[in-house]
Amino acid sequence: MKVAKRFAAACVLCALLAHAPEGRAAEPRLYQLAAPVDVWDADAEDLNGDGRKELFALLCDSKTWPYRKSVALYEGGPETGFSAQPDHVAALPEETGVVFFSEQTGQPPRELIAAHAAGAVCYTVSMDGFQEWKRVDFNSILPTQTREPLFLKKLSVDLDRDGIEEWLLPTAAGHQLYTSAGLKATIPSPMISSFRGGDTSYITYQIPAFDTFDLGGDGPLGIGFANDEFADFSHGPGWEQHWRFTVPHALDEKWESTVRIDDINGDRFPDLMITQTQGTINLESRTQIYVSGKPFSYPASPTAEFSAKGATTSPALADVNGDELLDVIVVRIPFGVANMVSYLVRGKVSVNLEIYAFDGKKYSETPAFTTDITMDAPDGREQVAYTIGDFNNDKKIDIAYAQGENSLALHQGDPARFLSDKPWLKLEVPSFGVARAFKLDGEGSDDIVLFHPSGPHSKRIDVILFE
Repeated sequence: MKVAKRFAAACVLCALLAHAPEGRAAEPRLYQLAAPVDVWDADAEDLNGDGRKELFALLCDSKTWPYRKSVALYEGGPETGFSAQPDHVAALPEETGVVFFSEQTGQPPRELIAAHAAGAVCYTVSMDGFQEWKRVDFNSILPTQTREPLFLKKLSVDLDRDGIEEWLLPTAAGHQLYTSAGLKATIPSPMISSFRGGDTSYITYQIPAFDTFDLGGDGPLGIGFANDEFADFSHGPGWEQHWRFTVPHALDEKWESTVRIDDINGDRFPDLMITQTQGTINLESRTQIYVSGKPFSYPASPTAEFSAKGATTSPALADVNGDELLDVIVVRIPFGVANMVSYLVRGKVSVNLEIYAFDGKKYSETPAFTTDITMDAPDGREQVAYTIGDFNNDKKIDIAYAQGENSLALHQGDPARFLSDKPWLKLEVPSFGVARAFKLDGEGSDDIVLFHPSGPHSKRIDVILFE
């Protein structure tokens, strides 16, 4: 099952390469950056308002106890690019579990927040480095003393439109809205936890996915939280109006579930995509999509359903055909004898991919595109790096993915058939890891940041700047 999780998302991208003509684009600039200890995550933020984004790396020395956490700042220049060493490094509290940017003063740039279960430290950030600004106490279920700290991209949102962003902090009973000034509101959300005992015990939480929505007017944005059984929506002044949707067709013996809440049909109200997996020998995966016809209304039966027996399923929502509606990309990894033998003997995994187009009301009954592929399997905890972006500034989606351990391939978007069948560029960089797309240099094209949380390149960051 771990093999399925590792490859499913990468397969979404790699399997889309059976398409049209080859194109050309300018050669990018490559920068190899070094970090003093292991890099676990990266993010980008504009510090001086020039449109260019500086690069931040979240670091942890996991060979010490308590784990020593820090954040590194790499400043970029239009001519010089990025220097090989960080311009500033700031130690973070050892309790730090997650880090995020949040506007707390009403004036850019946003502050950097290092948070854990019992509170957070707020830092002001500039080209001169980091300065501790404020400490905030709260009770949450954010991780503490983790060896793998992460940047969270969606934890901070300006819900009441006052220029100060709220933090959506998960607690055992729901979510609390905090700012650096303290608690603002408590919002119900379907939080589920479990306890597994033994010589070593584990407490786990399934934190619901969330999305915001706008019902019009000058009031605050509404917010919806969803797991695989319920979706809770809060809106109005103080978020005191509530509505719950109960998912009518849940699997009884599921052992894994994933949820995506997003606006599929462009009506400004969230829709739901729920994937559940049950069984071992009789493995079954099922994805259900509920598209709202109007706010606070979902159909009694799924708008679309995709099932697979003897395989795990990993669906993704993406605008494949450029109509601003979210289509479904379904990746299935079969767990038959042939696939397991291929993985154990050849180090390869076979997958099936299908694309179902959304027309604004329903999904196509048959896939608009389908293919089977075989891809290499990285060893240990390494991952196949991949990302989506517009890397040649032609307003079409391109992809970059690890073609091999040290080869990153880039394919151009094609308006008729989505992607070119041959890469327009191959780069020799360590390609097992995590790839992220940012607009680092302020230009129209996206850029790539590649880092390697495990393996021999854990202290290295590769930056690829496109013209």
